[in-house]
Amino acid sequence: MVTGHENGVEDELYALPVSEFTAARDGAAARARRDGDRELAARLRKLRRPTASAHAVNLLARNHRSELADLLDLGQA
Repeated sequence: MVTGHENGVEDELYALPVSEFTAARDGAAARARRDGDRELAARLRKLRRPTASAHAVNLLARNHRSELADLLDLGQA
C-alpha cells in the first residue's frame, strides 16, 4: 500500500506489482485530494499503469542497477 504524499509516491507506485498499480494509484490520488493536495492528486491520476516490459525495466533499475548499466554498456559496444 502506498502511503504518504512525499515526492516519492510515484516511485512507490511504480515499485508495486502491475496488478496492484491502478488501485494503489487511485487510492493515493484520493488521499492526496482529501488532504488538500490537489496538485499531487492530479499528477497521480495522470500516471499510467506500466506495460509488462516497462515494469521489468523498472525492477532492473531499482534492484539491479549495476547489471542494467552493464547491459546498456554492452548494447553500445
